[in-house]
Amino acid sequence: MNENESKRLFSLLKDPWIPIAGLGEVSLTELFTHPEYARLGGTPVEKVVILRFLLCIAHASTPLPDVDALSVLTPEKLAANALEYLEKWKDRFDLYDEKRPFLQFPQLRGQCEKSSPNRLSLNVAGGNKTVLTQWSAGKECSDAELVRLILCGSGYGMGGGKYDLRAKVDPNTVKRKKDIGKESAPQGTLTGYSGYLHSFLLGSTILETVRLNMLTEEDLRELRPEMPLGRPFWEEMPTDENGVTAKRYSSGYLGILFPLDKFFCLEDGDLLMTQGISNELYPSHKNGQWDPGITLYLDKKDMKARWCSTERTPWRQLTGLLQFIETQETMPAFVVRGTEKFRHDPKIQEFGLWAGGVAVSTNSGEQYVSGKNDYVNSEFLIPMDWVRQNSWSVFRGLMEEIERYASILWKSVTAFYSKQMVSEPGQRESAVRLFWERMEPQAQSVIELSEETDPEVVENAKKSWQKLAVSCYREFCPCVTPRQMQAYVQCMPNFSKKKETKEKKQKEGKK
Repeated sequence: MNENESKRLFSLLKDPWIPIAGLGEVSLTELFTHPEYARLGGTPVEKVVILRFLLCIAHASTPLPDVDALSVLTPEKLAANALEYLEKWKDRFDLYDEKRPFLQFPQLRGQCEKSSPNRLSLNVAGGNKTVLTQWSAGKECSDAELVRLILCGSGYGMGGGKYDLRAKVDPNTVKRKKDIGKESAPQGTLTGYSGYLHSFLLGSTILETVRLNMLTEEDLRELRPEMPLGRPFWEEMPTDENGVTAKRYSSGYLGILFPLDKFFCLEDGDLLMTQGISNELYPSHKNGQWDPGITLYLDKKDMKARWCSTERTPWRQLTGLLQFIETQETMPAFVVRGTEKFRHDPKIQEFGLWAGGVAVSTNSGEQYVSGKNDYVNSEFLIPMDWVRQNSWSVFRGLMEEIERYASILWKSVTAFYSKQMVSEPGQRESAVRLFWERMEPQAQSVIELSEETDPEVVENAKKSWQKLAVSCYREFCPCVTPRQMQAYVQCMPNFSKKKETKEKKQKEGKK
C-alpha cells in the first residue's frame, strides 16, 4: 500500500455528515441534489451553525443584488449554482488535506497542548464535572462528528481555560499579558454570556429555508452601509488573529454570518485549539455586535439580547422575538427582512419561524452546560395577519392572560402555605413551572386562536387554561388534614378580574 492509499480522507462534498431529520446523515452534494429534504436534524446548535454554513455557500455561489433577484431565485436554481460552485472549490472541503485541511490552521501544530475533541461537545462532561449518564461521557468521534464539532466550536465555543492561548497563528499576535499557563478564553460569538436565542424563517424544505434567510446586497446596504459581503472562510482563511486578514474577514457579512473566534487543528485524533479572531473584532452585543439571527432590544439606554431559557422557552418569548411588528426594529434580520419581502403578497397566509439554541451557565470566566441548562428548540407557523397588524395585538392579549393565570397560581400556592404558617420549599415556583410545561404543547393553538372570530371558542380556551392552573395548584397543595382542607378551599385560584380589582383597591387604601 503506497502513501496516497493509506492517507485518511474525508470530503464534506462526498461523505455524509449533515444530519437530516428522519433520514440520517448526507453529504453536501446529496443535500443540494435532493430539494425534497425537509428539515435539518441534530442539536439546535448544529441546526444554527449548519444553516449559517449553507447560507455562506448560497451567498458565495448566487449573487443577489436586490429583492427582484431573490424573487426569481428558485430552490432548484440555488442548488444548481451551489453544486457548480462547490465543484470549483472542491479541494477546500477535505477534512484531512495536508496543506488546506477544512476549517483548520496547520500553523498550530507543534504549538498547542493536545486535548480530546470531546472538549468541544457541549454535553460531554469536562474538568471536574460528574458524569451522570452515558450521554455526558466522552467517546471516540467519527469524522462526521469532528466536522460538526469544529464548525460549531468556531463561533459557538465556550469561554474558559480549555484553550491554549500560548499558541498563535500569527507570531506577532498578543493574546495574554503573561506567557505562562492558561487563561480563560472569551465566550463564543454565537453563544454570548447566557446563550443567545437564535431565530430564522422556516421553509417547507431545507433549500427553501436557506433561500428565505438570504439577505440581498440591498438589504446589507440598508442594515450596515459600510459592510461588504466578504468571502467565505474556505476561499480565504485568516492568517492572523488581529491583523489585516482577520479584520477583512470579520468586517464582511459572511464573516459575521460564520464567525471564527476559535481556531482549531486536528492531529492524530487529537484537537489543537486556541483563541481565534480577536474579541476586539467580534465584540459583544453591548459593544456593537450585529448578527442576523439574534434579537437585540433597547431597554432604557442599555442594549440587551434575548437569551435561551429552559423555563422561558421560545414560545413565551414570541412577543419579544416579533416585537419588530409594532416597533419597526431591524433585528433579527433573518426574520425582519424576510417577512418584509412577502408582507404585501396576498397569496402568503403564514410563515414558519424557528427559534432555539442552548442555555449556558457562567462562573468566574468559565462557561458550561449545567444541570439547569439544556437545548431549546421550537417551530411555529405565524399568520401573516400579525405582520399586517390585524391580529398581533390579539395574540399579545392572550399571552398576557396566560401570564395572569400563572401569577394567580403563584399567589394561591403562596397563600396556601402562608395560612398554615409552614415553610414553602419552592412549591410555588414548581407549580408555575408545571403550568408552563403543560401549556407549551398548546403554543400553536394559542397562535391560531388569535385569528378566531367566535368569542365562545376563545372563552372556552381560556377556561381550559384556567383548569390547567387549578390542576397544578392541586398537585402542590395537599388536602388531607382539616387545616389543609380549610387553606385549600380558601386559597383556590380565583381568575375573576373583579377580585383582582378589589384587592388592588384594598392595597391602595392601606397606602
